[in-house]
Amino acid sequence: MISFQEVLMRTVRSIQILCSIIIILLVVGLAFVYVNLEKLTPNIVGAIVTPTREQVNLAVIKLILAGRAGEVYSFYAYEVGDPLKASLYIEAALEGTIRAPIDLVMAIGWWEGGHQVGGIDGPNQNGSYDARPMGLNSYTYKKYSMADLQRVEVNIPFGVTHLVAEKQKWGVSWESALSSYNKGSPSGLDYRQIDYVASILRHEWEIDRKFAARFPDAF
Repeated sequence: MISFQEVLMRTVRSIQILCSIIIILLVVGLAFVYVNLEKLTPNIVGAIVTPTREQVNLAVIKLILAGRAGEVYSFYAYEVGDPLKASLYIEAALEGTIRAPIDLVMAIGWWEGGHQVGGIDGPNQNGSYDARPMGLNSYTYKKYSMADLQRVEVNIPFGVTHLVAEKQKWGVSWESALSSYNKGSPSGLDYRQIDYVASILRHEWEIDRKFAARFPDAF
């Protein structure tokens, strides 16, 4: 007759053998996934990694030069809801000696006016108004009529030029230039300013990741 102690020992040995088999299978499986990760999930990896602003801008230029401008413009037209606005954002961002981050200026247009053309926000505390989509202030641009500032072919290029000018004026990062774009100075942030910058940056990163997932071969 087998004693209870012997039964217990056999059970323990069986459990140990089973655990060893499970561990071996896990190690083999993880090794397989590690070796084949790039082949198995290139699109997933591309979607997770957020490219830098410089990488996005260079990728856009690379794709356009490769004859894939239509694909790029279609991607951004879907993001902003209109082909004309997409082309204006891209062209304004890539103009000049200092190129603005394409996805950042689109994120500004999303936050300031939901990419809506012709909309007006205000009045502000000083009695001024802001023209959508880039939030152009009627006091800052008092040489122009609100009708002019509401025109999309004026509004978007002016907004991008203003962002670049703030970066040049203060010699700061794009994040600080974004803060200055909103309040006239990159210093003295309050909770509203922090929320403004953070919200736009989050949307910029969302566009970055979508772009990287759509065009993984451009990086």
